[in-house]
Amino acid sequence: MPGTPRALAQTALRGFNATFGPTCHDAVLEWLEAAEYVPNDAHARLFAGVVGSRPNVYAEVLVKSSDPRIMTIAGFNQLPMGTIIGFYKDGGLMHSLLVADHTILVGANNAGVWDPMAAKFPQVNDNLHAIFLTNQLLWNAEDSTCGRSRYKAHFQAPPEIARRINQRLA
Repeated sequence: MPGTPRALAQTALRGFNATFGPTCHDAVLEWLEAAEYVPNDAHARLFAGVVGSRPNVYAEVLVKSSDPRIMTIAGFNQLPMGTIIGFYKDGGLMHSLLVADHTILVGANNAGVWDPMAAKFPQVNDNLHAIFLTNQLLWNAEDSTCGRSRYKAHFQAPPEIARRINQRLA
């Protein structure tokens, strides 16, 4: 059924076309379009006329630093299917992922967030698209951050992200 967390997770698990760009944020937006949370032309319309400020647009419509923060690895495992995760460093949105089903995460260009020693996940499109488990994240328990760059992880449900995107498109 379109416009549901299950449809979003299934879309993400199928892969990433990289039609509009090779970033992790592009993947999340592509999946939101394919799962019919937002119009099929959302990507093109969001960036029509935008020069050089794509990261700012993603930070406005995807997961914001003011959204709830994930403080433990157990917190990742409790997130419902379809949840979008945003990784922040120094106030900037650096990476985006999607929860396919509790401990299963899907994303593009994930090299900064997973533990290379534990990386036994299937890769599609030369690591442009990868499926992995939360226990393969490089988690830093002492400061509740993730990845070699010590990102702060925040999350948001797809209906709220769709609302943000549709509001910007209006």
